Amino acid sequence: MNLRAEPRDSIRWRETTLSLGSDHKALLYRYVSSDSSHVLIRTPEIEVIDGTYPMPQEGAEGRPEFVTQNYQDHYWRTTVKRAGKVVYHFSFQILDRHRQLKGYFQWDPFITIENP
Repeated sequence: MNLRAEPRDSIRWRETTLSLGSDHKALLYRYVSSDSSHVLIRTPEIEVIDGTYPMPQEGAEGRPEFVTQNYQDHYWRTTVKRAGKVVYHFSFQILDRHRQLKGYFQWDPFITIENP
């Protein structure tokens, strides 16, 4: 995967699985980059956020009534600083629905940063 970006762009990484978290969960846990001195992009950081899910209300029987459930979520974020090319690796783990570790994996895309 090649992500194209420009200086001052914000990049966010978020993980999910084909089951959208119902059977398996993915968790990014380590970022390693060819830009080791972080000249092209800032060091990625984990951002924890609060959110709210709408959920259908039990017994609503087809009416558009819902309740909400609060949750905490996260993503990794960075800011692009200057033009260049960054090759990086994200390490991640897969957990099953019982939170049992299924394995460790690595993803190695790159970012091409161009001036506008």
